Amino acid sequence: FYYRNVELTLADGSEVEELRLVAEFSRNRVDEMVRSLQLPLWPAEREPLDLWVVVDDGLDRRIMPVEFAYVWESMSRVAESRGLPVQWPSPDEEGLFEVDAQLLWGGYTEDLNMAPGAGAMIAAARREGLEWSVRVNVSYSGENWTWRVQDLDLQAALAESLQQATDLISSANAIAASDMGIWSHELEVSGVSNADRYKQCLAYLQELSVVNRVSVVSAAAGRVTFNLELNALPQYLEEALADGGVLAPGEDEEAYQFQP
Repeated sequence: FYYRNVELTLADGSEVEELRLVAEFSRNRVDEMVRSLQLPLWPAEREPLDLWVVVDDGLDRRIMPVEFAYVWESMSRVAESRGLPVQWPSPDEEGLFEVDAQLLWGGYTEDLNMAPGAGAMIAAARREGLEWSVRVNVSYSGENWTWRVQDLDLQAALAESLQQATDLISSANAIAASDMGIWSHELEVSGVSNADRYKQCLAYLQELSVVNRVSVVSAAAGRVTFNLELNALPQYLEEALADGGVLAPGEDEEAYQFQP
């Protein structure tokens, strides 16, 4: 653990420094403890969540107005503290976004042209008297949720919205305690045509949180068969491989094509 100074932007645009304690944990030891306590485990392989915020201040509707930059920074910090990777959309040189504000206001995540398995959160915030009312739509890994949050402070309302989104996403994508254990699973990978590709493929498999150990069963003509010791049902390995983008499904069942 260590301390670091973090620059924060306040609502009036001024910046202050805040001293924070940063504690780092051993992922393997924590995962082992979670399994021993028979708790659900959120795998480390997590698809990023695209964040879209459209604000109606009573005059017009805009996507991520610059005057609320401190709010977007606050949401990023919330996501980081919860271990949820997020991505913010970027405007073009004229400050325009590729998605119309009216479409976002409807909360139609299916119109964002997301890749399969990707996630998006649309927060539509409107000032209603003294309060901010935020309608939240989240789509992630095929699951969809919607709810509302109200607060006097927009920053607090959006932070709470992201906290709830993280709770739902982590719960829906967690490995149940009943699905944990030890399994032996063979995986055939083609396209491993040289030593460098073999090292890359082996390193990728060893880094997957659902994999305890990797050994080689056989190798011939650019094709390697691995034996994987898994700590959860093989279906979680398939989900991790689908999200990783390194191994693509091959023609045969249990066969994959390496994509360096």
